[in-house]
Amino acid sequence: MFEENLSYVTQKVLEGGKCKTLQDCEKFPRFINLETINNCTARCVMCGIDEWRKNITQPYMKDELFFKIADEIIENKNSVQKVALFVGNEPFLDQNLPQRVKYLTGGGD
Repeated sequence: MFEENLSYVTQKVLEGGKCKTLQDCEKFPRFINLETINNCTARCVMCGIDEWRKNITQPYMKDELFFKIADEIIENKNSVQKVALFVGNEPFLDQNLPQRVKYLTGGGD
């Protein structure tokens, strides 16, 4: 049963087309959620952003860190299927969002 389930999971993972083997998929994440700002103007009852922010001294990601992460993503672009610039925040509050999207989509240029 385990081997059958593993075979099914392997098939589903490889259907994405970015990996030829499971070991290829282990080299770098295929799906990346990157939160560049930890802020939101909404206060949805089910959201825990106020709790998350209690220990955060800087609500936005420094450019140096963003470009370091972005360069790693670009370097491994053949493995990556999706990059989302949000997690539990409002990404449009990031004033640098247009430049960051342009950098990622332009391959670092």
